[in-house]
Amino acid sequence: MKLIHISLRNMRVRLLSTTLTMLSIAMGTALLATLWLMIEEAEKKFRTGIEGYTLVVGPKSGSSLDLVLNTVFNLGISTGLVPYSIYRDLHDGTARDSLRMKGLAVYAIPQARGDNYRGMPVVGTTDEMFTEFYTHKEDDEKIRVAFAEGGPFAFSHSDLEGFVSTVVERGSAEPHIPDRWREAVIGDQVHRRLGLNLGDQFVPKHGPVEEITADGHDEAECTVVGVLERTGTALDRSVYIPLGAFLSMDKHDPIRASQEQSAD
Repeated sequence: MKLIHISLRNMRVRLLSTTLTMLSIAMGTALLATLWLMIEEAEKKFRTGIEGYTLVVGPKSGSSLDLVLNTVFNLGISTGLVPYSIYRDLHDGTARDSLRMKGLAVYAIPQARGDNYRGMPVVGTTDEMFTEFYTHKEDDEKIRVAFAEGGPFAFSHSDLEGFVSTVVERGSAEPHIPDRWREAVIGDQVHRRLGLNLGDQFVPKHGPVEEITADGHDEAECTVVGVLERTGTALDRSVYIPLGAFLSMDKHDPIRASQEQSAD
């Protein structure tokens, strides 16, 4: 008891230094705990962000890191083109069968990138992005992409096949984009930050990042038909449109270019 009494008396005598010491210890502990929580949250978001991808196929140009960052995390710019024949083989050809036997992949979803809307990446894809892609697993069950409002646009793999066949025959994409392709699905962050809602219309801009001088694709003005639920992944920052519309935009002629690239 005498030792405790002496300690308390010394603390009262040195009240200022004691208080400062206690505050320093409390702040240090709080800072360390905050860092641990931030690291844990960052690791969780990273694991969740890549969970839906078993294989990413991209062009020979650029590094694998650039490809993953661009495709999975919406960072950086697209590094080039992939021949359409490769996608077709991965979707329903011998390459898909081979991957299935190895347990690596069961579906292939195409993505075209290079445009934005107010800094948010615009991604051309098929409706399999909403029916086949999963964001994470719970109790070994795949959790698919869900909608907070509205639903997906209608542009299937069969539509893409028909579009590509027509483009190859004609030699270039159709300058007129059908109304049924002028639809978009947006992520939760796009909805909240940019204030886009169901029925709103917007014009994608050329280029992967927002630029005041960038040309707007007026020919591809889209209407929002679906808003995705929050996932905590790059999906929240994405704007998805039918791949046929993306490939038909002015200055977008990747089909013929990929055919030429495949022949090189």
